[in-house]
Amino acid sequence: MVKENKTYEEAARTMYELSSDEYVREQCRRREEYYRQIRTYEKNLADKDATIADKDAKIAEQSSRIAEQSVQIAEMEAKIAALMARLKESDS
Repeated sequence: MVKENKTYEEAARTMYELSSDEYVREQCRRREEYYRQIRTYEKNLADKDATIADKDAKIAEQSSRIAEQSVQIAEMEAKIAALMARLKESDS
C-alpha cells in the first residue's frame, strides 16, 4: 500500500510539473505574440509617418509652385492693365 501511495504521489508530481511546464510555455507563447503585435504596430506606424512626411513634402512643393504662379499671374495682370491703358489712350 505504501508503494502504491508513492507511485500515486510521483504520478501526481509528474502531472503537476507537466501542467506547470504547459502553463509556462503558454505564457511564453503569449508574450512572443504580444511582442510580434507590438513590432507590427510600430512598423505600421513608422510607415504611416513616412507617408505623411512624403505628402507634407509634396504639399510644400505645390504651395511653392502656387506662390510662383500667383506672382506670374499678378505680373501678367499688370501687363494686361498697362496694355489696356495704352489701347484706351490710342483710341482717344
